[in-house]
This record gives sequence, structure tokens and C-alpha cells, in this order.
Amino acid sequence: MMVVLALLVGLAGGGALAAAAGARRTSSVVERLGFHQHIYDVALNPNADIQPAKWDQIDRLPQVADRAKLTGRLGARATDDGTVDYSWFTAVQVVIDDARYFHVLDKPRVLEGHLPVGPDDAIVNRAALQTLGLKVGDRIKVMWFGAPEQNGLPDPATAVPGEMTVSAVIQTFDDALKDPNDPTLVPVIGYGATSSASALGL
Repeated sequence: MMVVLALLVGLAGGGALAAAAGARRTSSVVERLGFHQHIYDVALNPNADIQPAKWDQIDRLPQVADRAKLTGRLGARATDDGTVDYSWFTAVQVVIDDARYFHVLDKPRVLEGHLPVGPDDAIVNRAALQTLGLKVGDRIKVMWFGAPEQNGLPDPATAVPGEMTVSAVIQTFDDALKDPNDPTLVPVIGYGATSSASALGL
């Protein structure tokens, strides 16, 4: 059996990026949707980065058909009065390290805006759009944080300011399986390359 991997790397020194597993895909409609969007079969969620040699070992496994890497990122909108909107921490936030993700692997339906993701772009799902009060074209001031402290909250003193533009609203595979008003829908934000830890110096 060939397996497609999505590799989700948590913040260095912090908690792992949460990954939700859905029910077994038995419906033919769901199977067709998953095939069309090239959905991953397995999500690896290490607590720290993995060296390139380990990725090479994974690539050589005969069961692995394809894989892509995402990196956890912790950001929050900076309001006009200088405070931080911590409701952003309810969202799954990732940097799209691999150009294949959203284009070859786990291809979403674009509801509004455009792909690909530019270096300072962000794409959001409908839950993030509604929960965080965003719209396509918004230019947002963001505070980027390193790993959370022991109390689970980031240290504001370590925050790095930045900006991003909301470039697209997407429907992920998990979103497509639920009613748009389902309260269990999780906000998702995917960031461009300028949000990576190396680019931010985090």
C-alpha cells in the first residue's frame, strides 16, 4: 500500500502542532474527494525538527508515495492600540515550507482569492475568516512568537513584528466533510515563507 505523508513539525522547544484525525473514509463520495485533493494518509507530528538525513530515509521507504512538510508557527494580530489578539491562538497555524503542499498534496478548494501563497501571504479557511474577522485583501500587522513558556502562553518580550496579506479563503478536506456552521470546525491559517522561524530570527 502506498502512503502519502504530511509532516507537521512543532515549534522548536515547544508543544507539538495539534493534528486532528477524522473518521475512517468509507463513503465513495468522500473517497473521490480525497483522491481528487490528493489527501495525505498519515500525519507525522514530531515535537522538534528532523534532520534532512531522516527525511531522506522517509522518502526512500517503499510505502511512501509522496510527502510534504509544514512547520508550526505562533502568530497573533496586533491591534491598533498595540495589544495582541490572543484569539488567534485557537487556530492551527502553519508555515507552508514545501511548495508541493496545497498544489500537489492536500489540494484545497479555493473559495475566494488565489493560490499560490506568496512569501508574505496567508491563506485561511472559512472558520478562521469568521472567527478572526478577516477578509481577502486584508493587510494585517502580526506579532510572531517563539515557543510557549511553561504556562503555555508566549512571552510578549520575545515577539517579532511583521505583516501579512490574506490572499485566499480555502476549503480543506476536513472542512468539506462538515456543515459550514459546525461549531467543531477548526480555524486554519497557512503562512508564506517570510513567517518561517529562520526568516523571523526565532
